[in-house]
Amino acid sequence: MKVLLACEESQAVAREFRALGHEAYSCDVLPTSGKNPEWHIQGDVINHLNDGWDMIIGFPPCTYMTNGGGGRMNRAHYKNKKFAGGSIARSKTFSGIAKAMALQWAT
Repeated sequence: MKVLLACEESQAVAREFRALGHEAYSCDVLPTSGKNPEWHIQGDVINHLNDGWDMIIGFPPCTYMTNGGGGRMNRAHYKNKKFAGGSIARSKTFSGIAKAMALQWAT
């Protein structure tokens, strides 16, 4: 299956889809931080939506999404860039989530 992973610069999910034998590409306006730039399309995903994909999965920016208890925290913390940066770093530690997503959606 030819899969586009929109708004994914890390290639975490693309890697898991490829491990299952799919032709998966990440796409983001940022350069990839992954190890396979040949699997990354740098640019606006809107320009690539009609490129013959069998599946497209889009991810919103995960800056604040990894804060499980975020609703209980003081809202002022959400505006602190240092705090947000920590959230991004924590989100990269959940590699099992990427594998689970690939297994669920590609099989």
